[in-house]
Amino acid sequence: MYLKGIKLLELDRKSQIIKTAVKRFARHGLGKTTLEEIAGDLRIGKATIYNYFTSKEELFYEALIWDSNLILEDIKFILNNTKQSFENNFVQYINYKTTVLEKYKLIYDLIILLFQDSTHEKEREILKNMLNEEEKIVQSSLTNELKKRKKTTGIKSVRNIVLTSWGLIYSNQLNMIKDEGKELKLDDIALLMFNNL
Repeated sequence: MYLKGIKLLELDRKSQIIKTAVKRFARHGLGKTTLEEIAGDLRIGKATIYNYFTSKEELFYEALIWDSNLILEDIKFILNNTKQSFENNFVQYINYKTTVLEKYKLIYDLIILLFQDSTHEKEREILKNMLNEEEKIVQSSLTNELKKRKKTTGIKSVRNIVLTSWGLIYSNQLNMIKDEGKELKLDDIALLMFNNL
């Protein structure tokens, strides 16, 4: 029992380091963030970080994976909400993507980075894994909904739904520039997508 408690404390410490690193990397980027700053935020020694991570880059990749997993958990929660209709869940899923810039700036910045420079293989793999997992979540949710409705036709393209939902983040940002801070009304777009499944 004692060893189990130690392992939980170790896991908790590692999680604290990752959460703190996410905030630092999102604010200052990989290049301008130091392990000393992350350690200082946690009031621990830099050597403690090295007990869990071999380098700043490894910690950065773990931070990306951490945020990716949080996004996937949010999406699961939204799409599996039984307190409202699936149609409402789907609209909420599409609208959720506009919050990524605020809630998960690290992932938002990663996407922008990969648009500009595709040579970041490890980062590309993390994003690709997240998108593949998101496709599985959306596929499962849509399949369950179609079964409830006793629809026999298949889903046209889950990949298009997922990628379009991410593209709407940038459409919304462009609209805010064009119309001086006015956000897009994504509900209509989401309903159009939903009705064409």
